Amino acid sequence: MPGAIHLPCCFALKSERHENYLRYVHEDTDETTYGQLQLNGEDAVNPFTRFDSEPSQLHEGLVHIRCRYNRKYWVPRQRGGGWWIVADAHEPEEDLDSPNCTLIKPIISVTNPKDDDAATTKPAVKVKDDDAAATEPVVRVKDDDATTEPVNVMTVRFVHAGNAQPGKDTRMTFSGDSGTAACMCVVVSDAKHEHDDGGDAFTVLNFARSPRRLPRFLVFKGHNDLYLSGVTINDTNYLQFSASDPGDPTVVHEIRYPGREGVVIVRNIHLDRYWADTQGQWILALYTPQEMQRPPVASWFTTVDVKDYFAISPYDMSGTLYFLKNVTRDDFTNCLNVDFWNRTITADARIRVEEAVLDREIYNVEYRLREARVYDTSVLTMATTAAVNDTSRENTKRLTLAYEESEMSTWDATLELKFGFQSRIRAGFPKLGLGATVNISAEFFGAYNWGETMEKTVSHEVEYEVTVPPKTKVTVSLIATRSAVDVPFNYRQRDIMSTDGGARDVAMTDGLYTGINSYNFKFQTTEEKLKARRLAPTPP
Repeated sequence: MPGAIHLPCCFALKSERHENYLRYVHEDTDETTYGQLQLNGEDAVNPFTRFDSEPSQLHEGLVHIRCRYNRKYWVPRQRGGGWWIVADAHEPEEDLDSPNCTLIKPIISVTNPKDDDAATTKPAVKVKDDDAAATEPVVRVKDDDATTEPVNVMTVRFVHAGNAQPGKDTRMTFSGDSGTAACMCVVVSDAKHEHDDGGDAFTVLNFARSPRRLPRFLVFKGHNDLYLSGVTINDTNYLQFSASDPGDPTVVHEIRYPGREGVVIVRNIHLDRYWADTQGQWILALYTPQEMQRPPVASWFTTVDVKDYFAISPYDMSGTLYFLKNVTRDDFTNCLNVDFWNRTITADARIRVEEAVLDREIYNVEYRLREARVYDTSVLTMATTAAVNDTSRENTKRLTLAYEESEMSTWDATLELKFGFQSRIRAGFPKLGLGATVNISAEFFGAYNWGETMEKTVSHEVEYEVTVPPKTKVTVSLIATRSAVDVPFNYRQRDIMSTDGGARDVAMTDGLYTGINSYNFKFQTTEEKLKARRLAPTPP
């Protein structure tokens, strides 16, 4: 019996009716649509059109879905006269009877359509003879005679699973004829609605292998500790792990995302040629920029993110991965090669990725405080002390409570990876305060390893004056609430490139700050009557 089909852990949703992507509405200029999900996304390479799924811990087949941008969960909310799906739930809710239930039932189907587009067929290779296969490949793309197995396509509709209003098995769809301006709403479902085209069917784009995209300019380091260089051998451009210096002008590559699920194309900047899988096993720097106006399938690759390294495979319509590796053979040393029998990530297929950047500064950080998510809340006892009054009269005592307060801060990105060196960052610290409100505290400027957690611990002493009744022990505790907070932010990134020493300054929208701190400090007192002392008997 085949296994159950699940949503990928990271995905985008493309409307089958409108060809647009489902997008989180982060602009707060229109209160009627802010926080909702709208059919006006233009691509899947931005943080607003990517989502994460989490399987329910209690209910098989149900999931929680949250936006990658602010990490908040989808939940039905009543606005005006209707119910809408809004990404504003701070934590998943498993209780089906709760009005804040975030459980969703995905109705998934998988098809294997025949794709007649020549651009999606696997390229064939013609060579003059066996010797020419190593040096003079000629790539052509099949047209009508393509025999490539088409990729499976996952389609999904969604049903809200909670029992509270708007009701169990309510269909998540789009109302009226608003087209791409439509937002996802919730309506009563029936059997027919689960199968017809009500505009609520999506093609699922799977980003589970690499939830975050690679930076634009990179160098690749092989298992021999040498960098992948663009070299010309016998008038053919090969890719060889041969350079020892990441600043070597032959080793820098540019990454582009043509828009298809999981596909990257790679250009060696020195040769100004794009990678090609010639099916002659060697990966060549072959295509000119003019030939890449419509990237041939032979230029498509996919990456797999495995802890601290990557593996790269030619794109295959069936989803099969054949990993590129460092190969020495036929008078070629340490050249990039694909082994169509190799479907495992061996040591020579592991590639470390570094950015082609000498220096980086993160500045103009603008926090989206309205998007803050507060979660993992707990109540802590920070310090405890006691005062005893064994007299018959009330008295007042001043107590000192000593405690340590720790705070943690992490700046990271939800869309693009950053590798390998310290940046300089100028940014404030979003902190939770009274009533779990988020405010910006003192600014930090200094060296920072992107994605690492900074921790600060401060010792405090506080005095508290307490009135102690007669024959009573009063215990005083300092209580605090401790939570984590996620805050999206926009920022500018200024890089000094290793290619030519020039500056590259770009605006980014995928920042995510995560902090943990204590707040809502208050004193709590309890009284305990002292037991009467038994006097020793008087000796005779």
